[in-house]
Amino acid sequence: MGQEDKYEIKNHAVFDAWYKDLEVSRYTVLYKKVRDRLTNVKKGCFGSHKPVGDGVWELRFKSGQQHDIDLAKRLSKEL
Repeated sequence: MGQEDKYEIKNHAVFDAWYKDLEVSRYTVLYKKVRDRLTNVKKGCFGSHKPVGDGVWELRFKSGQQHDIDLAKRLSKEL
């Protein structure tokens, strides 16, 4: 984690596969939005989000289609 980071993001294999496909697909604008949003989350700026239960939070994106990312919020400042 960088000095400015308040949170650490731990990816799930399903997310990693989706994110990698997104990076090399025609959705490069969405990829950049997700990348930038996750950078902000690490710094503690969650933006539009809501709890969906069991410690899972949904980050909401507006990009033509609605793309939501579910993140498990953990104690000890980990996502």
